[in-house]
Amino acid sequence: MDGGRKFGYGVFGASDDRFRLIAENVNDLIAVLDRQGMILYSSPSHKRILGYEAEYYEGKSSYEFIHPDDLVKVEAVFADMFESKQAAQVEIRFKSKEGWKLLEERGMPVLDEEGNVDGFVTVGRDITERKEEERRLEESEQKYRSLYDRNVDAVFSFDVNGKFTGGNAAWEQITGYTEDELIVHGRTLHLIAAEDAERITHHLKKALLGETQFFEMTVINKSGQRINLSVTNVPIINKECIVGVFGIAKDITKRKRDEHMIYHLAYYDSLTGLPNRRMFLDRLQYALDVAEQERHLVAVMMLDLDRFKVINESLGHAIGDQILQEVAIRLQACIDPEHTVARLGGDEFALLLPKLSNADHAVDTANSILKAFQKTILIAGYEFHITSSIGISLYPDDGVDANTLLKHADTAMYIAKEQGKNNFQWNRAGKNEQVFAHMELENDLRKALDLRQFVVYYQPQINIQTGLVFGVEALVRWLHPERGLVSPGQFIPLAEETGLIAQISEWVLREACRQARQWQVEKSQYFKVSVNLSSSQFQQINLVDKVRDILRETGLHPQYLDLEITESIAMHNIDYVVSKLTQLEHLGVHISIDDFGTGFSSLSYLKKFPIHTLKIDRSFIQDITTDPDDASIVTAIRSMARSLNLDVVVEGVETIEQLEFLRTIECDKVQGFYYCKPVPAREFERLVVAGTLKI
Repeated sequence: MDGGRKFGYGVFGASDDRFRLIAENVNDLIAVLDRQGMILYSSPSHKRILGYEAEYYEGKSSYEFIHPDDLVKVEAVFADMFESKQAAQVEIRFKSKEGWKLLEERGMPVLDEEGNVDGFVTVGRDITERKEEERRLEESEQKYRSLYDRNVDAVFSFDVNGKFTGGNAAWEQITGYTEDELIVHGRTLHLIAAEDAERITHHLKKALLGETQFFEMTVINKSGQRINLSVTNVPIINKECIVGVFGIAKDITKRKRDEHMIYHLAYYDSLTGLPNRRMFLDRLQYALDVAEQERHLVAVMMLDLDRFKVINESLGHAIGDQILQEVAIRLQACIDPEHTVARLGGDEFALLLPKLSNADHAVDTANSILKAFQKTILIAGYEFHITSSIGISLYPDDGVDANTLLKHADTAMYIAKEQGKNNFQWNRAGKNEQVFAHMELENDLRKALDLRQFVVYYQPQINIQTGLVFGVEALVRWLHPERGLVSPGQFIPLAEETGLIAQISEWVLREACRQARQWQVEKSQYFKVSVNLSSSQFQQINLVDKVRDILRETGLHPQYLDLEITESIAMHNIDYVVSKLTQLEHLGVHISIDDFGTGFSSLSYLKKFPIHTLKIDRSFIQDITTDPDDASIVTAIRSMARSLNLDVVVEGVETIEQLEFLRTIECDKVQGFYYCKPVPAREFERLVVAGTLKI
């Protein structure tokens, strides 16, 4: 089955194994029609039963395939379903590759939130052979007995008074009662589910009047199990007099279960069991229609889990899925029965609060949710302190249609995140432009790699004792066609938030290695190029293989590559970090700890790391000549590094006074604006490679 084919009012992709299992293994013909009878979907069983591929029927009117003599009957059934909104059955002749086939078709109307018929699901069974058997049954008593006794479908009979007169082996198997037990009892009403009794009695009476009846019913067998049956009641005629009724029943319990599964897949989230986006939008639209007539308020809430992506990346989706299931349970406990909580996707949830008399109820619900998340979530031995950011929009103040309300609630949710997370915010028009600008920047960032808008700038690293450039740090810049040069302070946090940072970092690594090798070949300049590894990039299982492949691809020898990780990365999961750094060291690359001094490193851990250089963060250099504390910290780091046989590079040097102080404490290697700001490759060549940089 094509993973993109539309099914009814939802779309089921090939990844949904449960739907595939149902649709591809069901024996009956399943089709979905719109209100006019146009075929939107047909099951693969059409090929086996009718000879044509399922796609042959889709997009065509079902009336094209129905025998002309049966059209009036079919139209009447459709009209009845429109009026009664109940399922109905009809026998029709349907076009197949081999000619006309007789089908027993069961139609089920699909209702929208207002209770109107929005389309139909039909389940058809090829009864051509069965009807031929019934004809032969009438021709011969002997043939009748054979068919009666051996029919795989249950066959039973009643007299004109409704008294049970016989049932075949299949009927005994379904009900659990022998034929004699039921004959002694006389009537079978005790078998019929209470909710069906009146309706079944009505069908029996109509059959006794000479009308063949098609219907479904539920029976309670001898073991107390509920069995769903598809039943045909046929008048028994002897010399033009009706003397009883035959019943032919098929066990459709599995089919009913499959139908329920199909409906559930269309309207519910498979992980949490909550309504999905489609059902949420349907209920929201219905709530807005009612609110317009009755002058009620409607609140829409968008909820996103704070920092959930980190959990998924570090502990895996299995843990993440269990957290989402627990979140769904807690959210449902916070709402009233007439309210709706839905999972829209990922860790994004939506809540619908209809028929509100005032907005306070929305505030109370939001506070209840925040309180519910204060309790620790325990999963697989881990304790999780999950918080959420909630945005609220209100009908009619923030919009009168579903899309506008959702957009404004989503905007308010972003505001809640900006306000420190773990809070709720109302839609505020004054903040919208800022949030939309943020979202627009995110959209542009997602396209920037494909559009080749990123460039690498290079800042030289200088030995102040020799005056030589010994290395260069590669720094990514975003050259936007309209915004110009976008500050890293704007897009790097956004790249980390959206998960794009790993892709960008890998591109920078490849480009920096390529450029370094080019300088070696074309300019005979052998600089060590430093490249920052992002947190998500460092966590990748295949990082070492990627570094090895990039070095091989660009031709750069490992000794000319310096990989920098931040102190915060180094102190997360020490054993993992040591293992990964050791593997990188075995490649022959240089390893540095960047922004050193801003974290909480322990010397006992630091000495375990296979590192070569500490890069002192610029925050300690700005006031190094006036702040004794900063001077002491830098001096201490230099002494510690010397005792551990580590190099030190000082970042952010901007003045001659800073430079002279560093010279006095023997910090020989620096980088900063005093010598050169980060510049494009060609500018770097002009300043450094050509020897015009002022040292």
